[in-house]
Amino acid sequence: MGQSKLSAGSTPLGPSGPASKAPRLCELSHEIELPSWASRHEGECHCDVHSRYAHYLDAARAALLARYDYGDAQMLASGYAWPIVEMHMRYMAPFEPDQPVRIRATIVEWEHRLGIDYLVSSMRTGKRLHRASSVQVALEIATGRMCWASPSVLREKLGIAAPLHPAPGEES
Repeated sequence: MGQSKLSAGSTPLGPSGPASKAPRLCELSHEIELPSWASRHEGECHCDVHSRYAHYLDAARAALLARYDYGDAQMLASGYAWPIVEMHMRYMAPFEPDQPVRIRATIVEWEHRLGIDYLVSSMRTGKRLHRASSVQVALEIATGRMCWASPSVLREKLGIAAPLHPAPGEES
């Protein structure tokens, strides 16, 4: 079975070894910057309102996928919806008032589901403020069924070689 999780410097495997066009981890990453006005959603406890974190991460996810021409509109046009089925967040430090932040989103899994890791850091100090991950699964719109393997359109958009064992119904 082809690799679906990457570590620094690794590449996905194609049918006969490392794929020549396989992206490296850094190529499956994208950063966005949130200006200081975006961190001014403080609650009564004088820290960023926790519900805003998911909004910030979604902005980074959308920018990352748009880079590969597979944003939400393109996903739907390809016949698949990709709901987020799992999200984990680890709060490390508060956003300071008027603090611009950087969010790095990195695709770490694509074979059976779309896994994205996030790192939120201060643009002023470089200090890590937040870590998170999300998991999306493909849902075939025509049938309403969840796909057990990511459809080939995801690999095509990301420029990843076909897996060693294609999902049932997919061409090899």
